[in-house]
Amino acid sequence: MIRLAPCPFAPYCEDVEFSGISVVVLESARAVSIRAQIELAAVVKDRPNALVSFATGETFGAFFAEIEHDAGLGRIDLSAFRATHLDEFLGLGPEDRAGFANELLACAPLRKAYEEGRFFPVPSSGEEKDLRGHEAHLQSLGGVQLQFLGIGSNGHVAFSEPGTSLDEGFHRAKLAPSTVAVLKSRFAPDPVPADAVTAGPASILAAARVVMVATGAGKANAVHNMMEGDVCSACPASIIRRHSDALVLLDSAAAAGLDWPEFETASAR
Repeated sequence: MIRLAPCPFAPYCEDVEFSGISVVVLESARAVSIRAQIELAAVVKDRPNALVSFATGETFGAFFAEIEHDAGLGRIDLSAFRATHLDEFLGLGPEDRAGFANELLACAPLRKAYEEGRFFPVPSSGEEKDLRGHEAHLQSLGGVQLQFLGIGSNGHVAFSEPGTSLDEGFHRAKLAPSTVAVLKSRFAPDPVPADAVTAGPASILAAARVVMVATGAGKANAVHNMMEGDVCSACPASIIRRHSDALVLLDSAAAAGLDWPEFETASAR
């Protein structure tokens, strides 16, 4: 088992390094969202036209609110950045209500990027030529500079479910029953699509920097497996431990399953 290093900043556990990953534990889910926003601001300040890939879902709702708020106040300039995302349900486009691209476009700066041709949706056809073309397009833009990630309660990352090869790039994926169960309210009264198109573990490793966000007690076991279990296809999110520039942002509930000394929480700013 890989163990977390003792925190050198006791009683705080901010920016603890182990296995090449920085781990930041914050006092609340909102504080995690603020810290994630700081990561975005730093990248676009250094490189205004950076390509940023976003994750979606309940974990990121507050994060997109922070983006919209700070952009509205002029605290972050998103006028030139390029955006994409991790995954999409098979056959759903940016204007489909339950799709992930549609969720992203509810955030005004991302909607503007889409209208100006700076937002590049995941090709939901699932066709091999479209997936390889998408990968090639992202590389032509300089590659993803910042990749935001979430983790599923079963250890999936994007829609790369347990059992996915760690060498997989963008691919068509069959959703696990546990994932379908979580998504029921999103599609009700319609059924959840059985398939999706998703970045694979190899796609994630290709990003210059990755930021994994996890909040809530429901993610504690998955976070434990990601950080302290084997790096393997049983927990695809564990692939981040092979990345050379990775940050994990947790609230105290999501960090509760880690084999860590007693800690107090750190602030977001």
